[in-house]
Amino acid sequence: QSSTMPAGKHPLAFLGKKGFHTKNLKNVEKVWIAEEKEKAEEKKLAEIRKQIEEERQMEELRQLRSDAGLGQRGPEKLDWMYEGPMAAQSEAVHDQEAEEYLLGKEFKQNPAQDVKQLEETPGALMMQRQGAHTNDAAARLKEDPLFLMRQQELKAQQNALKNPLKMSRVRKEIEAQLRAKAAEKEKKAEKKRRKKEEKKMKKEHKKRSRRSRSSSPDRKAKSHRVEERAVRDSRDSRDSRDSRASRPPRDSPDSGQSKFGLQHGKRSAYDAAELGPSAAQLQRAKDAKSPTNEAWRDRGKPRQRLTEEQRQERLAMMQADAANHAEQQRRVSQKSRQEKEESIQAQSGPGDPRFLREMGRDVYVSENGAMEDRVKRNRHYQQRDLGSESFMRRS
Repeated sequence: QSSTMPAGKHPLAFLGKKGFHTKNLKNVEKVWIAEEKEKAEEKKLAEIRKQIEEERQMEELRQLRSDAGLGQRGPEKLDWMYEGPMAAQSEAVHDQEAEEYLLGKEFKQNPAQDVKQLEETPGALMMQRQGAHTNDAAARLKEDPLFLMRQQELKAQQNALKNPLKMSRVRKEIEAQLRAKAAEKEKKAEKKRRKKEEKKMKKEHKKRSRRSRSSSPDRKAKSHRVEERAVRDSRDSRDSRDSRASRPPRDSPDSGQSKFGLQHGKRSAYDAAELGPSAAQLQRAKDAKSPTNEAWRDRGKPRQRLTEEQRQERLAMMQADAANHAEQQRRVSQKSRQEKEESIQAQSGPGDPRFLREMGRDVYVSENGAMEDRVKRNRHYQQRDLGSESFMRRS
């Protein structure tokens, strides 16, 4: 057992560990607060017990007194909650009226006096006033806060209708709101229509591109076949006309027998315009040979390589175009510079500092002058402080 025990620790050390230490300040505070609460509750319970005991003793005294006939029993604690306003009147008045009625005196009712007395007694506000049941609905409606607010709104509207300035301002505001709503509605409709048109255009474009991708080779081959057939027909008709014109007639028109013994019937003479392809075929062939169709037809074919002469010719044309473009740019810039100088000269006068500065620059520095001319011109001032032998010496 000693071999399994960790070194430096007692086997029962865990028993000395406490979760609630009595010397901890927080634990001490918790204990003190709990004790104070318990003391306050005990004090309150003692006061309640004392009050109950006093009430019990008073009740016993009242009971003994009533049994001995020394006085009447007082009301219970909660009897006043179940009594009406008449119970608040003084007992002396009730006793006096009862004695007079018992002695034979006539009792006269006075409702107004009774009502006045009731209004002066406590709890009179809870009484239903005379005639309140007849106008109960009208009174409730008149005291309704929503009804009062509606009355104020109607009064404000009537005042606004009577004021022309306020009515015109309100009318302008309403018209502005209606215009804004109409503009917003029109804007939404325009946006919806534009989106619908864009969607329709996209759909048509997709359909057109799909059709062109699917049928472009067939259409190109068909146009190529039409062109070849038209050219072949025209060539055959031309060759046939030339051969008939150059060949002598083999058969006489009168005999119906040919050279080789074939029998031919009489044939009607054909017009030369009817021979060969028709005008519609020629027009289709011409349209097929247009540059657009040729470019479309030759789009997939490999381009022919240019010869050296063609390359040199194109290079010369490109250089000439570049030179012409540069010359045009130079002329435009020169013209703009000239116009700018003329505008500056027109704006500047003799008193303008820019005019004086330009005049001084023109006097002392020529347009084509060099730095050497300026140095020679200022040599007098440069050599003035030197010796007399070098003053005004010219090189």
